[in-house]
Amino acid sequence: MNNRPKNLEGLIDKIIKFREERDWKQFHSLKDLCLGIGIEVAELQELFLWKTDKQIENLIKTNKEQLSDELADIFIFLAYLGNDLNINLNEAVLNKIEKKSKKSNSSSPSWSRDGDIAFTALDNADFHCENNSGHETFISAKTGHQFVEAHHLVPMEFQGDFEASIDVPENIISLCPNCHRAFHNSVEETKSSVVRKFYNCRKDLLVQREIEISSERLLEFYKI
Repeated sequence: MNNRPKNLEGLIDKIIKFREERDWKQFHSLKDLCLGIGIEVAELQELFLWKTDKQIENLIKTNKEQLSDELADIFIFLAYLGNDLNINLNEAVLNKIEKKSKKSNSSSPSWSRDGDIAFTALDNADFHCENNSGHETFISAKTGHQFVEAHHLVPMEFQGDFEASIDVPENIISLCPNCHRAFHNSVEETKSSVVRKFYNCRKDLLVQREIEISSERLLEFYKI
């Protein structure tokens, strides 16, 4: 009992040492570790499946050891995966909490945007609608150029999901007001089309900015 780790990093080191002593790493591909986490979570979920609130209360009282074992199995797989991905779980969790704290403590419901960065993106597009350069609006009193609006392809409300800033020109599209509304208010087919179009145009530029996202995940951001 006296040799038990007193902190998270010590616990993870003990888990990894346990694996090394048994030479199990040879069986632990990243794919199988990810699947293993899902299986262990499913085993925990099975304990709650089809139970009423009253039955769950009884489960917690009478099966605490089994619940503890299932949670431990999940954590052990997370420790293996974090180690093999060279991700410090302690730092990862603390960083995630800090991101969420910054967002929840903000007086604004959304992440702040830099107007100069948006202007740079519009200027790079020569103040044309990037969805259709033939779309004309009017001359803006503010810029002296055709009026266009800046749209973040990866919406700013999801900044907390990324380490790198997504308020960068590579993530900002110059759009006429009509095309801008299509991203927000059009039917699913139209919205999906414009999101996919600009994802394919910008994905490599986003990667250069360390903004890595799949088309499927981006579509989820737009509730598609």
